[in-house]
Amino acid sequence: MEVKAILGKDSVTLLKLWDKNYTVNSPDNSICFAGKTTLNRPVLKRARTSFTRDIEHITVKANFAFSMGAKP
Repeated sequence: MEVKAILGKDSVTLLKLWDKNYTVNSPDNSICFAGKTTLNRPVLKRARTSFTRDIEHITVKANFAFSMGAKP
């Protein structure tokens, strides 16, 4: 659902899928937070024909999981 929403620039669905504390290092190499800030960033403004993730490492600490990787 997330990939379809990103490719379709569907901010309504992304706001439903992403937690308010969701944080990403965006393609323009800036840290963005879910909500209006993230939705105004290149994640939705850039034209895309595909979207994939390359997860390199996941760390779990208590009730938190941290995922790091790259978008190839």
